[in-house]
Amino acid sequence: LLENETGAPEICILLKDSRPSSEAVSSFLRRRDTFGIAWLICVFIRKRKVRLPFQRLDFSGSTLSAGKAFLLLLHSLPLSMEELCLGHSAVRGDALHRLCRLLESIGGLAGGGGDAGL
Repeated sequence: LLENETGAPEICILLKDSRPSSEAVSSFLRRRDTFGIAWLICVFIRKRKVRLPFQRLDFSGSTLSAGKAFLLLLHSLPLSMEELCLGHSAVRGDALHRLCRLLESIGGLAGGGGDAGL
């Protein structure tokens, strides 16, 4: 990524100026041609390169398969996330197994002993 004189990637400056809403990023998540942009925004928020107050993302209605794209999303969600809306493709098959493992790890981090009650 291109960096400016302060060492920040140019895309971070664009994100700070445009301040995309969680609704806009959610709509990016649902489409194959814009998923990468949404994922990158989530990564920058998680790494605290950009401060955007995302507390909710909606992955329901996604045209993407729940495979690798969903896994990428789960591991790059901002720590400020309080709500993640998922479609039915994210709660079946291998995607369900991945989601359960994520919830178990979150339960363990929160002092729940890794038992998410699933």
